[in-house]
Amino acid sequence: SVAVADIKITSGDTAADINKKVASAINDKRDPTGMYASIDTSGNVKLESLKAG
Repeated sequence: SVAVADIKITSGDTAADINKKVASAINDKRDPTGMYASIDTSGNVKLESLKAG
C-alpha cells in the first residue's frame, strides 16, 4: 500500500507536481499492488490494473 505520509510534498509544489509524486509512489509499489499509475492529458492520476481479470 501507499501512505500519504510516504509522499514528500514541499511548499511550492503545484497540483501537477503532487500528482506526479503520487503516481511515482504507486509505481514504486507496482509489483505488490498490480497497479500502474500515469498522468492523463488533463493532469489527473490514472490507475490501471496490470493483473489479468
